[in-house]
Amino acid sequence: MKKIFRLPGFITFVVLTLLITLGSYFFADSAAKWTMTSSLEGATGAQVDVENVNIQFAPFALTVNELQIANPDNLMENQIQLETAEIKIDWMKFFQGKTIIENIEVSGAAINQPRKTPAKAIKKKEEVVADEDQGPSALDKAKE
Repeated sequence: MKKIFRLPGFITFVVLTLLITLGSYFFADSAAKWTMTSSLEGATGAQVDVENVNIQFAPFALTVNELQIANPDNLMENQIQLETAEIKIDWMKFFQGKTIIENIEVSGAAINQPRKTPAKAIKKKEEVVADEDQGPSALDKAKE
């Protein structure tokens, strides 16, 4: 009689599943903070400060505390400043391909507020646009 599963394979599966689950539980907040900060800095071209990001899994909610987006034209002021922002999403519908936002709360929103320390200017990521005057591409030449 053949075994349905092998013990070393099962143990490996359990250990990897446990590591992935614990890693996402403990590092999801810092990963979300880094992603949010780098994305907003690339989009605005100025420093973005976030005190912390908290991800709650049941019910699914994302909370951002002390978000400050500096003004790229005046590094001594914040374009946007939020004390807290929270969004709650129906995660069961999300996995069905629908995004249903149950609640959004923003408190302490302000614009053009002075900063205590000057922000750093960040270079915007420029989009690469193909120039029509460059002639045929290497793919076009290969087709000929």
